[in-house]
Formats: sequence, C-alpha cells, structure tokens
Amino acid sequence: MSKTVRQVALASCLGAVAAAALPHAAFASAFALREESAEALGNAFAGSTAKAYNSATAYYNPAGMSFLQESEISSTATWISPDVKFSGSNSNPLYASGVGGPTVNGIQGPNAVKPAAIGSIFAVWKISPDLAAGFTFAVPYGERVEYKENWVGRYQAMASDLTDYEASLVLSYKLMPNFSIGGGVRVDYLDGRLSQALNVSAIGLQVAQGLGSGAQQYGAGAQQAAAGAQQYAAAAQQAAAGAAAAAAAGNASQAASLQAQAQAAQAQAQSLGAQAQAAQSQALALASQAQVMQTLGLGWAASGSDGLAKVEGNDYGVGYTIGGLYEITPSTRVGVNYKSKIYHTLSGSATIELPGNAGSAPAAFQSLVPANRSAKLDIALPDSASVGFYHDINPQWSVMADLQWTDWSVLKQLNVQDSNSGSLISNVNENWKNTWFGAIGVNWKPIDRWTFHVGTAFDQAPMDDSNRTARIPDADRYWAAFGVSYAFSPKSDVHLGYAHLFTPGGNIVDANGAAQGGGVLTGSYKDSVDIISASIAVRW
Repeated sequence: MSKTVRQVALASCLGAVAAAALPHAAFASAFALREESAEALGNAFAGSTAKAYNSATAYYNPAGMSFLQESEISSTATWISPDVKFSGSNSNPLYASGVGGPTVNGIQGPNAVKPAAIGSIFAVWKISPDLAAGFTFAVPYGERVEYKENWVGRYQAMASDLTDYEASLVLSYKLMPNFSIGGGVRVDYLDGRLSQALNVSAIGLQVAQGLGSGAQQYGAGAQQAAAGAQQYAAAAQQAAAGAAAAAAAGNASQAASLQAQAQAAQAQAQSLGAQAQAAQSQALALASQAQVMQTLGLGWAASGSDGLAKVEGNDYGVGYTIGGLYEITPSTRVGVNYKSKIYHTLSGSATIELPGNAGSAPAAFQSLVPANRSAKLDIALPDSASVGFYHDINPQWSVMADLQWTDWSVLKQLNVQDSNSGSLISNVNENWKNTWFGAIGVNWKPIDRWTFHVGTAFDQAPMDDSNRTARIPDADRYWAAFGVSYAFSPKSDVHLGYAHLFTPGGNIVDANGAAQGGGVLTGSYKDSVDIISASIAVRW
C-alpha cells in the first residue's frame, strides 16, 4: 500500500469512527451543529463560506471546490463537552388536594447533556482545472438532552433525542477565472425520540375525584327516583280506594276510570323504583371504582411512581445547496451559500409505560393513558443563507468573517399525531424566531509548516425567556476559539481546534407538562461548552 493510499484511508477512518457515535447535544443555535471542521473551528467558523482552500468548502460552499489546485479528502473528529444545569422548581398539582408539598420532589442540578463525539468526511475530486466534484458526510443537526428519572421537570421533558445524518454530492464550475458556482443534492436521515414522565398519581386522583362526583350524582338521582316512586305508589293507592268507593256506589264508569289511573300510577311507581335501584347500583359501582383509584393514586404518590410517554420516529429527506464564489483579487474573495429546507414526517410509534399495578385501575383511568399506537411528527429542518469574506494581508497574516441567517421560524410547534386518525397525541409550542450568526477570525503563519488560528463569534438563540422549554433550553452563545495546523508535507496536514462557548443562561416558565399531570416548571438554566476537534487532510 502506498503512502498516499494509507493517508487517504486514515483520513476516511477518522471521520467514520467519530460519525458512528451519536451526537449528544447541539452546540450551534438550537439543535444545529457547526462543528464539522477542526480547521474552521479554530476560526470560530469565520470565513468558512469564502476560504476555499481545503475540502471543507464542499460542505460550507461547494462553489469553492473549483478553486482548489488538487483533489483532497479530509476527515474530522470532534469532542463536545457541555455543562447544562437547571435550578428551580416544579409546582405540585396534588398540593391543593393535600398530597405532598407545594413542589414536585426531585433533583435539580445534574448535567442534562453528556459529552460525545461527532465526525465528518469531505472529499473533492478535480475533474479539470475548472470543474470539481465533491462528497460530504456530516451530522448537521443533533441533540441529546437526557434528564434523570427523578428530575423535578420530568413531567415537561425526559429525553429529547434528535440525530440527522446527511450526505451530499456537489459540483463546482468556474464560469470565469475569478468566479465559480457550485451546488448539489443533500440527502439526510433524521431519527428522533421524545419522552416525558407521566404523573400517574395526579392523573389517578383526578380520575378518582371524577368517579366520586359521578357516584354522588347517581346517588342523588336514585334518591329522586325513589321519592317519585313513593309518590306514584301513594297516588295508585288513592285511585284504587276511589275506584272501590265508586263501585260500591254503583258508578261503574267512574270506578273503571279510577282503577285505570291506579294501575298506571302503580306501573310508574314500579318503573321509578327500578330506576332508583339501577342508579343506586351505578352509584355504588362508581364509589367502589373511586376508592380503588384513590388507593392506587395515593400509593403511586407515596412510592414516587411515574409513568413514561415516549414517541419515536424517523424519515429520509432531500434538499439542495447552492453557492457562488468571487475572487476580487488573488488575495481577496467573497462567497455566498444557501442551504434549503428539508421537510420530514417522522413516522414511528407512541408508547405508554405505566406502573405494574395500573392494570387494575378503572376504565376511566385507562382512557386517559391511551394504548400504544402508530404516530407521526411533521418537522422542517431550516434553510440558511451565508456570506463570507477572506483576505490574505500578506503571506503570514489573513483575516476572515462570516455572517449567516437561519430560518428557525419554521419550528412553531411539535405536534405528534396518530398516524391513522390524525388526532393530536401531544403538542409543544416552540414559536422560534429566525437567528443570526456572525464570526471574525485571523490566521497567522509564522513559518512555512505552521498556521495558527483564532476567532470569535456570536450565535443567536431562536428562543428567549418567553418561550424557552426544557426540551431545548438554548440561549445566545459567545464563542472564543483558537487552533493550529501543521503541514507534514505539501500533500498532507493535520488540524487541531478548540472553542469555549459562553452563555448568559436564561429563565424558563414551562407549563407543557400539564396534560401529563405535571405542574409549571419555573427556574433558570446555566450552560457552557468546551469543544475540541482534530482532522487530517490528504491531497493528490
């Protein structure tokens, strides 16, 4: 095996191994992931749309591929280590009924997001001096927010898992010596899982209260029917006595009329008596069910037992990317890129897990926690538009910048529906807004083989204190990044990048758990992120 082939194989394997690990959090805005290139990370992704000096341009702006001098393959592995902590409380809906304290029992602070690795592979083939083809594999979206089972906000959210694998085939062509266009098709596979705890004790005690009210209503109805039966029985006796007196007086017609009234009154008395017995039986049955349900509900409350609602689904989607790159001078260029929306209908299942003794609960409880069913969730991954700038001041210094707009307003609600009937299973209001990302960076090349990178960025969150939820407790991010590149030879180099993301945190008032017997989650989030990335590139 030649040295070049070994290097290409190493570059491919690095990204493939990292890509096999599912991302556990999103650390661009919302659940987007930017961390696809170690070299770009060192500049906080400033200039990614305009650099066009390595194979990462196939992903960030395919128009830049035709500016490369050689074919290249690169691979990146990135380690993301977040720290996301909640502080606050969740109101207890059972407190008014005298069960428990004013807030839900549970823990607050453990990190909701675990560290994880992601990876990417970029390849560019120079077909001719003006034409290039590229392939990319990346994970542009991903989230793994997973709270503990005894978290105070478990009725709002437990797991919010979303992973998007994307592959693209792109082409680039130089229309003029200093201007190129590029674009191609993007195919992705989106897999999602949402879960939250069910406050079965609250649901059960609400059902018990309803059954008890029903028993009282039927009991009152039984009493009314019994009183009516007594009235009609008395009227029957009175009419019968009148009939007997009329017959003794020889008034046969009057006697017959009164006798008929007596029989009718007696029949009505018997009917009302039967209704009274039926209503009393129903009252006793409902009272018995209420007692059973109350016993179960109080038992679940005492033991801290919860149910679990889970929705899972996946789908394939298709989109496109298109871009342009203009070289103002040999040392200065600007680039633009647009990535389209990708629409998905995640198809899968909605499942309910209940405590082991829930099977003995009355039918009224079972109807509130419906049987497992097929489910679907419509979701759109947003489109985005970027513009980038890159300038070589001299052989040692370069400056760069990027500005990106993302259409996060496509995500207004998460509506999970029954696949067959179309009925709503669950609903979470998100009401996200569009966002901006801006970055500036500098490269310094003191000697031929070494290049040092630095950058800073602002990444706007699509939500604020008014609509933040426990599923994606995002906030504006401020990036500080640096990195280093080393050229082993003119045909291969390695890159290391590091970034720390600061956030001001944010407040939350989340009532999305009401339908699951939860209260209102109130508090604040604090989070920060450390990211380290490594890549290798080989040219031929």
